[in-house]
Amino acid sequence: MSYMDDIRTAKVVGFGNIFHAELPKMRFVMFERGYGYQAVCIGILMDATGKNKEDACKNLMRVIESYIKQTIHEHNDNKDAAFEHITQINFSSDELKSVYYDKYQQAKYLYSVLKEKAKAKARTRARQEVLAALAESFARLWKTVLFPHPRIWFSFTVAMT
Repeated sequence: MSYMDDIRTAKVVGFGNIFHAELPKMRFVMFERGYGYQAVCIGILMDATGKNKEDACKNLMRVIESYIKQTIHEHNDNKDAAFEHITQINFSSDELKSVYYDKYQQAKYLYSVLKEKAKAKARTRARQEVLAALAESFARLWKTVLFPHPRIWFSFTVAMT
């Protein structure tokens, strides 16, 4: 199995953005691996691993900080030139970046679909709770006011429409 196939079949467990005051937004994707977690900054193709998700993110942050410091050093401490260089790399195209970006987009899409399903389920649950409360109120009203006969009662259920 090639490295690209490994990426294509890897399980994505997180995604997000990386922000730096002097750089454009960069995206990252996190994979679950047999040894822990791998976080990859897509724009500059830097990665880091960790035993858990938090460690992988912290380690990725350290790798990016080291990369920025090294790039500034390589540009004779000219931060503007270094940040321009990193920005160009971030916006350059590459097959590996495309594969990572596809995984990022798939994860983002799946997250939005699942989030909408959860919202719909919550709305349905809230609607059911309101209907149940109405049914209970009506049953109480039925028993006490409309039909107070002690030996006869009805079980009433509001139909779901």
